[in-house]
Amino acid sequence: MGLSVQNYHGVFRDAAGLYIGGADTGPDNNQHGIRYISLDGSINRILIDGISTYSCGFDIDRNGDLYVGDNDDGKVYRFTAPQLSLAMTDTPLSITDGELIHDFGEGGNLTSLAVDGLGRIWAAGWQHNGLKVYNPALDQEFTYIPDLTNANYRVDAFEKDGVFYISYLTEADPSTAGSAVWYGYDEAAGYAIPEPTGLAWLA
Repeated sequence: MGLSVQNYHGVFRDAAGLYIGGADTGPDNNQHGIRYISLDGSINRILIDGISTYSCGFDIDRNGDLYVGDNDDGKVYRFTAPQLSLAMTDTPLSITDGELIHDFGEGGNLTSLAVDGLGRIWAAGWQHNGLKVYNPALDQEFTYIPDLTNANYRVDAFEKDGVFYISYLTEADPSTAGSAVWYGYDEAAGYAIPEPTGLAWLA
């Protein structure tokens, strides 16, 4: 591609390009923001400016809407596909242009964010142990600790053969070289229900 950009996380928008998050937006170019970069390198444009001081997670849903976490205060906002398309040629959006979907509470808990195929929002970060998930259909939030009881989790969502999954990665001590890493996955449909089921993550 031949581009040099500060980056923290990325998700594909489509076959032509992806959304990249990095700390190079805001008044002093040191806040986390999201830009669109085409795979051929012809487009490199900030779409959402000055989101938060700390790197935040974001993910795209099946409709092309982007869910973005403000890691300073724990809130998640949705930006619609039409909004993002307009920002491709117009003024960059700000976090307040998005629709507030859920408030996970204190900041530092949205380092990674995932939206599963059933519309639930998953979050992980250094301010809480394990994984949090918000189910909009129930307007309820749940916590799952699939492995180690620590705040080093990263969460992701994927689909295979029409089945939706949630996966995780956690490390015993990220500050120590060679620290052991745990990971696993399970079907998303088994979680975020009124009576949380026993954890059966596949490691």
